[in-house]
Amino acid sequence: MLREELGRSGDVSIGVDDLPILNQAINRVYQLLYLQHDWPFLRRVFPKISLSAGQRLYGFPTDLNIERVEEVVVWQNGLPTPVVRGIAFDEYAEFDSEATTPERADPVLAWDVRDSSGTPQIEVWPIPTANDQDLQIIGIRSLSKLVNDADIVLLDDNLVVLFAAARILARQKSEDAPIGQAEAAAFFQILKGRSSKGGSRRTRIGAGPSPHESPPRSRATVRIGS
Repeated sequence: MLREELGRSGDVSIGVDDLPILNQAINRVYQLLYLQHDWPFLRRVFPKISLSAGQRLYGFPTDLNIERVEEVVVWQNGLPTPVVRGIAFDEYAEFDSEATTPERADPVLAWDVRDSSGTPQIEVWPIPTANDQDLQIIGIRSLSKLVNDADIVLLDDNLVVLFAAARILARQKSEDAPIGQAEAAAFFQILKGRSSKGGSRRTRIGAGPSPHESPPRSRATVRIGS
């Protein structure tokens, strides 16, 4: 498709030398387009993660982009409760996960990303005391570089090809470059606009703010001791 958009022969046996250039252009714009918009069809409700008593760190779901986590809840007694991101010294001062004998409490109230021997993992706070909680994440699935001919493009193929062609034409200072750039930009706006349409949003009472609120409202956690 990219060859034909550039006005070249679509025969893969012709122009083999420029394959690395074409592949790089496709992967470059593919990554950029992925990052520029939260494409709804890439949003996924990932499987629940069972939390274990005394366990602090957990692996992330497969195919989740850990930089594009949108919402995290903890399920307990069949009900989901939003879990905020951010575990720092204030949290450890309340329930010390770093102590020689780490402090435990239920339910889990916060999560964060922690490096564990070079592997990013989910830290939960406080550390659970029982085995009756599940963590679940809504987020954008990760994107892999296109390497093999059988690899599938997760975005619209025409969108990727138009931007890749515009990039190559501009580098070659082709007279067609401005036309290609305009077509690619217009196609992107159309697809982005259609993917962003949705209905009205429900009002949640007593369940904390929606992570999609703009601007987000603050949320307080109240603990009552005997």
